[in-house]
Amino acid sequence: MKTSRLLIVIMGLCAAVEVWAQLIAYDNLSGYTSGTINGQGQGIGWTGNWSTASSSIFSAVPASDLTYTGLTGATGLGQTNAFKGAGLGRYFPAVSSGTLYFGALVQYQSTYSGIRLIAVEGPGEGNSGFVSLGQYGSNPYSAYTTLQYLDARPISGDVASQTGQSSGISITTQTVYLVGKIQFNTSGTSDSIWFWVNPSSASDLQNTANYNASLINPYDIGSIGRFHVYVDHPSSGFYFDEVRVSTAAADMFGAIPEPSTYAALVGIIVLGVAAWRRRRT
Repeated sequence: MKTSRLLIVIMGLCAAVEVWAQLIAYDNLSGYTSGTINGQGQGIGWTGNWSTASSSIFSAVPASDLTYTGLTGATGLGQTNAFKGAGLGRYFPAVSSGTLYFGALVQYQSTYSGIRLIAVEGPGEGNSGFVSLGQYGSNPYSAYTTLQYLDARPISGDVASQTGQSSGISITTQTVYLVGKIQFNTSGTSDSIWFWVNPSSASDLQNTANYNASLINPYDIGSIGRFHVYVDHPSSGFYFDEVRVSTAAADMFGAIPEPSTYAALVGIIVLGVAAWRRRRT
């Protein structure tokens, strides 16, 4: 009887680890030193630290936080300052098949038109796959048509040639949760993208009837392996927090276990298996 109960516990823990294994990368922007975020890195799943060529533009703010119902994180956030064309990125294990979710909390410092966004892109320089979520305005390429709305936009090759999709939701200075979903088509055909602004639960992300904007089969994205923050605005930037990348919608909501929790679960499973084997012998 005890052996059966032990097996049930072990199976449950294995199932939990398998679910959490769908989480690719997470960063609640806590544990950072105040100042430039360049070269720093916290969270789980990433293959490197945050990196930017414009160190003074992107900073960590340990004493502040962005909050949203359904997301639980520790104090800390990232900030972009005003700048004409600066990016901050962080790599994660590349994904090229199945479904990929990505998102972050964003709070704009103004409602001015500009290019201020979060995005995921290919893992290498020159990769054509790029999906961005955020605010677009006029720019040197005259590529963007919406000024005060949140957009989803795929980018492949020439930026100016790409067509985005407006969510119809106006820019505010309130915290918003931006979530994108990429459905890879492994047959080599074009992939599909959905965009949510302030989804209420994981079920919203699995029911595409609730999306705010979609880009069905814009092009073949290829592979995705980098989270990107970008600002191209001379007078205002934005805050960002709760960066999440996963193959499961459930990971886009709820608390994410700390790395020590994963280790503890694995340890319990190992001890449980060992105890079970001793009983059998």
